[in-house]
Amino acid sequence: MIVEVEDVPLAALDRSALVTALIDERNRVVFFSQAAERLWGLGRDEVLGRDAGLVLSPGLSSRGDMPSSGPDLPGSGQTLAVKCRDGRQIGVFFSRSAIEIDGRLFHLLVALSPEGMPDGVMGRTNRQLFMAIDHTDQPMLVFNAQRQIVHVNRAFTESFGYELGEVLGLEPMAVFLSPNVSAEDLVRYRGLPWGRERFQTEMLVRRKNGSDFWVHISSSPFDGDEVDELNGYSVDILADITEEWQIRSLEHEVLEALTSSLSFEEVGNCLCRCIEAIAPGVIASVWRIAEGRIRPWAAPQFPPECRAAWDGVEIGEGVGSCGTTAYRGEPVVVRDIASDTLWASYKHLILPYGLRACWSYPVKRRDGSVAGTFAFYFREGRGSDSYLERIAEASVHLCVLAIEREEDRQQMNRLVQLDTLTGLPNRSHLLRRIDELLVSATWGDIACFNLGLDRFKDINEALGHAEGDQVLVAMANRLQRHLRPGQFLSRSEGDLFVIVAPDCDVHGASLMAERLLQTVAEPIVEVGGHALNLSASVGISLYPEGGQDRDALLANAKSAMYRVKRTGGDGYQFFIPEMNRALRDRLLLSAALKRAIASNGLSLHYQPQVYTVSGELYGFEALARWHDDEFGEIPPAKFIGLAEETGQIEAIGRWALREACRQLAEWRKAGAIVPTVSVNLSPINFHSRDLPEFVAGLLHEFALSGPSLTIEITESTMMALTPEMLDIVHGIRSLGVGLSVDDFGTGFSSLSNLINLPVTEVKIDRSFIDKCLEENRLQSLVAAVVGIGFSLDLTVVAEGVETREQRDLLSEYRCPVLQGYIFSRPMSPCEAFKWLFEGGGEPLEGCHRSLQRDSLWFREEVVKSWLKVFYPVLPRVLDALPLAVSWAAIPGAHIQYGNRAFDQLFGYPSGHFQTANQLIEEAYIHERQRDLLRRLWNDFALPSDASGLMSIPEVEVDILAGDGQMRTVLHWGLILPEQRVAIAFYKDISDFKRDSRLLSIR
Repeated sequence: MIVEVEDVPLAALDRSALVTALIDERNRVVFFSQAAERLWGLGRDEVLGRDAGLVLSPGLSSRGDMPSSGPDLPGSGQTLAVKCRDGRQIGVFFSRSAIEIDGRLFHLLVALSPEGMPDGVMGRTNRQLFMAIDHTDQPMLVFNAQRQIVHVNRAFTESFGYELGEVLGLEPMAVFLSPNVSAEDLVRYRGLPWGRERFQTEMLVRRKNGSDFWVHISSSPFDGDEVDELNGYSVDILADITEEWQIRSLEHEVLEALTSSLSFEEVGNCLCRCIEAIAPGVIASVWRIAEGRIRPWAAPQFPPECRAAWDGVEIGEGVGSCGTTAYRGEPVVVRDIASDTLWASYKHLILPYGLRACWSYPVKRRDGSVAGTFAFYFREGRGSDSYLERIAEASVHLCVLAIEREEDRQQMNRLVQLDTLTGLPNRSHLLRRIDELLVSATWGDIACFNLGLDRFKDINEALGHAEGDQVLVAMANRLQRHLRPGQFLSRSEGDLFVIVAPDCDVHGASLMAERLLQTVAEPIVEVGGHALNLSASVGISLYPEGGQDRDALLANAKSAMYRVKRTGGDGYQFFIPEMNRALRDRLLLSAALKRAIASNGLSLHYQPQVYTVSGELYGFEALARWHDDEFGEIPPAKFIGLAEETGQIEAIGRWALREACRQLAEWRKAGAIVPTVSVNLSPINFHSRDLPEFVAGLLHEFALSGPSLTIEITESTMMALTPEMLDIVHGIRSLGVGLSVDDFGTGFSSLSNLINLPVTEVKIDRSFIDKCLEENRLQSLVAAVVGIGFSLDLTVVAEGVETREQRDLLSEYRCPVLQGYIFSRPMSPCEAFKWLFEGGGEPLEGCHRSLQRDSLWFREEVVKSWLKVFYPVLPRVLDALPLAVSWAAIPGAHIQYGNRAFDQLFGYPSGHFQTANQLIEEAYIHERQRDLLRRLWNDFALPSDASGLMSIPEVEVDILAGDGQMRTVLHWGLILPEQRVAIAFYKDISDFKRDSRLLSIR
């Protein structure tokens, strides 16, 4: 049916300047106004009865785009593509309304902002115009020449809440202009050609109920040439564009964030918060996709633990909404997470937070690859929503811009900070990294390595620079693979590479330099099929000794590297000469250790372990000691670590087992009652399958029972035992040999380890005993370990007991066995045997020594007869010793003699010190050390009945010599009561302490 203009009020629209078309339910054009003919360039006879697709874009003219409900629904506005006769497409903003005519449903399209719409002449109209206006679903107002409201339609009343009688004769701005409009916009609105010209504008208006919303206004005057009674009249057509305005505001705010200094994450948070502000009930999130895995970008309302749970999840089909979206490259809408199969394996990650639905959209780069995902989450099921879909469309575009901006920024940073050939950080990046390390308080020593390839110039000359570049790239990749966490590799220039290693001392730097040389020496076969064997020169500088700032560190490492090159290359050298000497000392020490092991140059000292209640001897712990004629006394931590590095630790462990068993047998043969001896073994010893057989052979050789021997392993070793090592442990335990866990509490072992391993003893580490009097938590820990020992039937030994207060506290906690200086320092076998006879340290009440009193070796008369023979020649013997020695008469402590070494050590003229107290006050630096020495010597006061040799234990002190030098001295002494003489010994260990600090194992 073709609608005739005379039959309906549409006649007014036909004669107006409005572009109007009417489409029936079969999508046929049944009305086409004169203004529409001019816009399209088509006559109505060419259009009427034809499909609407003739004049509108196919994607916008289908029935699915038309309102499907009755005429009472408010109209909507949308820009459509108009297909003109000449092939042009013009964007026109139409209002779409449903109209019922004779029981049939039609769709009225009225152009609100036609671009390029020709001016036309309105025909005469009458009240039918107002009837047509009333039947449209778009809010419309008619104004007279004085811009006063003369008519509003039903849609206006429904949208604004005002009846015609409430606004008749009023100016529109006085009625519905929002008070939130700025003064600047108000001036602009008043300056528009209302009623004189056709134009469009947007305005923030207010409903009668006080709510604001945005409208698009298309204002058109009537042509008074033909309609005299409507001369000066105009009509305004309004369309609610609040949602469009909100989306535009979203875009504007996020674009401003993109052009600001906000970080990538902050931009993502801005996007999500803006969306959540305009779409109540929505929880927005954005995720990056990197290497096929989900990475968090921004989700302000997501709990941190939820974001962390998704970090690193691989994308794929059925990986929730976002993982599936990224995998498919298309939107995924899940209306019920609980029941959707895409969430079957992941719904436990999201449902606990009350999220029930998720719409996810892929964020694609220009090449079509998925760079991220954008998602709406809902706390309740949600059906389709065109507004949210438009938000998603805009947001995805913004995400693309943000990701491209971030990737461009990262690429620029790479170009600025990376070497273009190798991709390694360049010199500027290197300088920043060193600066960061130097200002950080978390690192200890910092090692700087300068590695230069030897004779690299020959490769360039023989094979060409292109092949030389390939060698540099291959070497860069190889070095990068061998770096450890926290280490930094840079190509500084030419064939030079710089490696920065935090928390690396001289010892660690030496090991790393050796690894670097081995890495470089591996053949390179990537260059033209040639297998190139390279070497390198490595220079090392250590902060702070090798330079106080970055420039000094780099320059000194480079200088050391060139020194290596001058000596032929293929080696490494420290910048500081002292460090090179330390390295040479380490090599010499390693050789000396090999000789000592081969020639039985090591010894064992023994520290007693005492029952807390009875005071009887529980056993001795055997501790390795080494005195070298060239290096002097070498601390166990130093030579044990060296033995582990050089592969000699297993030999030391087996030697210690044999020597401890031999000594125990000898003691027992001499009449001493020593229940057991414990020996520390390295984890490396437990890699030898014949260890149980070796231990069994020792027990048989020295006629010892299994319980006579206890093997100690550290807590960290216990945690690292492999199944093969566990078999070895069980084999040893089957011999009856005890198994002790040393340093218990310093690692992170679990009680299950104690339960499952054949452990017989645990030793509380001395670090807990040192501070247990000051810290309640440590007291609780010690008590807990003792309780665990009782519960598991394990003997608990407390190490490092030095004071009566510590002893009393451990006794209160019922710790079964104590070990520490309160009883004795580690002693030689003879000293330990004498200790058993005479006693030492601070025994408990009722303490008994396990030695037969008639033992020949330590009868008191034997010792006295030895002293009578030795004492007359004592001065001459002492003067020949390389040790500093002095003696003083007691009581009074008047110094009577000091040998030549004594005068040289303290740097004062002979006879300067008159008394021991003067020596302590003038030469000893630290007050606490002075107090300690006074207590040890007890001012040389002896009871009248004192007899027998008395010893003063070793004490390490710092002195200020008369020549102004500070020295570290090992001080010990003897008291001869019968001769009324006190003898003091001093050994200068300053060089040893310095080397120990340089070579100590962290």
